[in-house]
Order: sequence, then C-alpha cells, then structure tokens
Amino acid sequence: MTASFRLADAGLVLEFDLSAWRRRTASCRTSTCPTIQVRVATLGRLKARGHLGQIAISQDICYRSRLTALGGHGYGHVFRNVVPLMRRRGFSDAATHQILVATPARLWTLF
Repeated sequence: MTASFRLADAGLVLEFDLSAWRRRTASCRTSTCPTIQVRVATLGRLKARGHLGQIAISQDICYRSRLTALGGHGYGHVFRNVVPLMRRRGFSDAATHQILVATPARLWTLF
C-alpha cells in the first residue's frame, strides 16, 4: 500500500500538483516526477477505493517559461491534457466535476 492510499484511508484530502513537470525537481530528488499517465492511474485507484471526494488536482505555473506563449504547458494544461486522459481511463463527467470543482469548493469553505 502506498503512502497515498494510507493517507486517503486516514481521511485526508490528496492534492496532486506538478502534473506537467517531467524532470527532476526538489520534490522529486531521486527520480523524475511521475508522468500524467501514472498520476491518472493513481487517481483511478483512489477512486476505486472510494476516495473520490478526497482528490484534488492542480498544475504549477511558477515561472514565466511555463506560460504557453513561452513554450510551456500553460494554464489550460489540466483541461487540455489531464481531463481527456481521465475520460479515456473511465472517469465520468460527475467524477471529473468532483475532482475539479466540488472538492476544491468544499476545501475553500474551510477557510
């Protein structure tokens, strides 16, 4: 069982970030960060275990070079690349809405 599953089983919400980075970063010291395909597969396993309401995803635009105009993946990356892959992997519109809208909205009401 991975740490993600243990955390979800404990009731925590898991947020997956850096979904467009495929190189070593401070958070991925020993290897490259997981690909989008690996991340979506993990989301699917979490969903299958009943943790759909505990998943949120985001992307990282912390440098100008990540903007589309400068060759990066841009702000639309999740909708352009991740959501279509999720749909191909069996995520329904309702499940996608839960991850992208409902869970983040619920979390923002905590503040």
